[in-house]
Amino acid sequence: MPMVVAPEFLAARPELDRSKKYVLLIISGPEAGKVLNIEKTLVTIGRSGCDFIVDDPELSRRHAKVEVNGSSATLHDLGSTNGTFVDEERITTRPLDNRGKFRVGSHEIAFVVTDRDE
Repeated sequence: MPMVVAPEFLAARPELDRSKKYVLLIISGPEAGKVLNIEKTLVTIGRSGCDFIVDDPELSRRHAKVEVNGSSATLHDLGSTNGTFVDEERITTRPLDNRGKFRVGSHEIAFVVTDRDE
């Protein structure tokens, strides 16, 4: 019997605006200063098996994901043991504006969008 796939799974994910540069900037913690370039609309963060690997024993293997939508994003905790925090509040899902900050493990990270020529 053929597998039926719901239409929402067939739709292509939107592309990033190529005139913009999207990054996750580690602003504090052992890897402070590291820049993680975002090249697709959905990226995962964790200790292993993720788009962005952060060497931090306080992170789960697959800790969180960031879903980019224009100049903003949505941050999702992926059921991590130690949690994902925005403004010291543990979250499951939270919108992030440009330059919005969040904490995973001992790292504070900012979502930053700039024009590509900056």
